[in-house]
Amino acid sequence: MKWFRILGLSLVAVVTGCASNSSTQDQQWLNPPMAVPLQANVQYEVQVARLTQLLQRSDLDNDVRAKMHFERGSYFNSLGMRDLAQLDFNQSLQLNPAQPVVFNQVGQYFTQIGDFDSAYEAFDST
Repeated sequence: MKWFRILGLSLVAVVTGCASNSSTQDQQWLNPPMAVPLQANVQYEVQVARLTQLLQRSDLDNDVRAKMHFERGSYFNSLGMRDLAQLDFNQSLQLNPAQPVVFNQVGQYFTQIGDFDSAYEAFDST
């Protein structure tokens, strides 16, 4: 009988102790800490706008246009817009397929999304 009392009292002490700990935790975090997303670099956004305006010109050579697509794709990639970067990399390769750096970027993109066959082809093209 004595053991049942000790067991009952210890159980009550544990339950009330846990309850008091949870209430102090709730009071401690009135505003829980939140992660702040990485902010885009304004200079990269300005460069994307400039390159977009320059790409609208009709008097550009294909090699220059291919380099500009690659540069804009690099800025898109830095800003976290990977799909737009992939489009620019593909346009750059259509204009000038002799660019190993662009194939390397495309291979990295395919590796990140898990398309390893396409990544192997892109890395092999470099």
